[in-house]
Formats: sequence, structure tokens, C-alpha cells
Amino acid sequence: MTNRTTAFSARILAFVTACILVASIPSAAEAVNGSIQGIISVRGDQVYLRVRQFREPLPVHGMTPNLAVDLQKMRDGDFLTGHGQILTSRKMVALESIDTVGLKQILGIWRTVHWDVFEFRDFSRVVLYAPNPGNRADRITPRLAPTRQMNYTLAPSSGDNWSIFMADKDGIQLGELQFGARSMNMTLYDSATGRVNQKFELAPIRR
Repeated sequence: MTNRTTAFSARILAFVTACILVASIPSAAEAVNGSIQGIISVRGDQVYLRVRQFREPLPVHGMTPNLAVDLQKMRDGDFLTGHGQILTSRKMVALESIDTVGLKQILGIWRTVHWDVFEFRDFSRVVLYAPNPGNRADRITPRLAPTRQMNYTLAPSSGDNWSIFMADKDGIQLGELQFGARSMNMTLYDSATGRVNQKFELAPIRR
């Protein structure tokens, strides 16, 4: 059995276990339904969520196979908002959907080879920079000018990808992100046609 098959089987087992626990709740009073948000922590293969109702992080289980996979993509220090149930007597979270995430690994400053720069200041703000037109061509680190400040949100997408939505008063940008060991690939789409507008390979300057 391959490592990938073993990991997939473990996720399915976690999903089935979570379903059994939810089905066995004796009283609705033991569950808190609605919006859920908190900081992610990971211990081995188990994902935990720190929610304000409890002092200790609670194990969180995705209530569909896709959610179980999405949870496994998250890392220590990531932020999650979604909907589900906090099972108070079981001390666990049954996650029914993910609305947005904040990824710790995206925070910081990223650049292309042409020094188009994205500064992700926190889990909601990104500032775009471009080189000043008067820079010398041989300058190793060109002077940059901020060109746009936008709000952004992230959500899980297919495979290892993440969906990104960036917006300001001048418009919106829709795209996908994929993280590599030393880079981040960003693809931006036309919001009307779905066609690819731009592709960037970004390297971290400071994280």
C-alpha cells in the first residue's frame, strides 16, 4: 500500500468516525450550531481548532470527504472560518463547510523576476508594488512604488490549490494559488470569461 493510499484511508476513517460521533449525540443541547472560527494547530495527522468557547484546541473533523482533505492542507497558525457544530460533551468540532481561510505561509513579501511585488500584510490585506520607471536596468533591487492596496480572501480549491479573491474600489481579481517548496504560483482569471489573464511565479523576499 502506497503512502498516498494510506493517507487517503486515514482521512476516510476520520470522516466516518466524525459522522458516527455526530449521529450519537443524545441531546441538541450538547451541540453549538452556527458560525465557527479559530486558529488551526496540527498534531500528527489530527487538525485542531482553537475556538473561544474552550481553553484547549478541539479536534476538528470535516463532515464530507472533501472537507477532510481540505483540513489536511492547513498548517499551524492558519485561520479558518466556516459553519458546523461544536460538540460540547465530546469536545470536538464537526465542520460542515469552510467559508474562508487565512494562510500563515502567504504572509510577507513576494516578487516576480520582473519585480512585480505582492505584500500580504495580514489575512485580509495585500499591497501591490511595481518598479519605478526611472530605475536603472542594472539595479539589483529596484525602487518600488505601491500601485494598489486590496482586500483579499482565500478558500480551498481543487488539489493543492487555493482560490483567491482580491478587490478594491477599482475592481476585482479572481485567481488560484499553489505553493511550492520555494515559490508560489499565482494564476489570475478574467471574472467575466474565466480565461487566464496573468500568471506569476513568486519568490519570497521576506516572510
